[in-house]
Amino acid sequence: MVAAVLEQQSQWSGMLPPPQDFAQYPPHVQERMMRWNDATTTDESTRQDQLVAAEIEASKTGPNRALAFATLCVVLAFVLFIVGEPVGGGLMLGVPVFTFTAQLIQSVRSRSSRTDDQAPRAVPPEAPDLSSGPEAPQINP
Repeated sequence: MVAAVLEQQSQWSGMLPPPQDFAQYPPHVQERMMRWNDATTTDESTRQDQLVAAEIEASKTGPNRALAFATLCVVLAFVLFIVGEPVGGGLMLGVPVFTFTAQLIQSVRSRSSRTDDQAPRAVPPEAPDLSSGPEAPQINP
């Protein structure tokens, strides 16, 4: 005697219910569920658009503000050197260097302006060649 077991398994993932359950809802409820699902995607896209727009605006105004601040610091450093305060003048010259360095680091670390081929990637280590050498397993018949 031969016995056979037939098993069927299904799996569903997503924000909407499985199609067979979704079809049981009235049409107006289905429409609301679809709008809710679409809003989730659209809202995320809108948020990303706003973040990118803000970053573009910051990239336009940031360097100008940094230049104005650095110019002010250099002028103050010059005045402090003339007055006889070399330590204060040196500290005021350090501020523009720090500001420009911070601005450079911020623009380099920007994520939204990267493409996939520019994103940092982990490089997998080279696999050792086990086909020859002392590491190769020896099989004795």
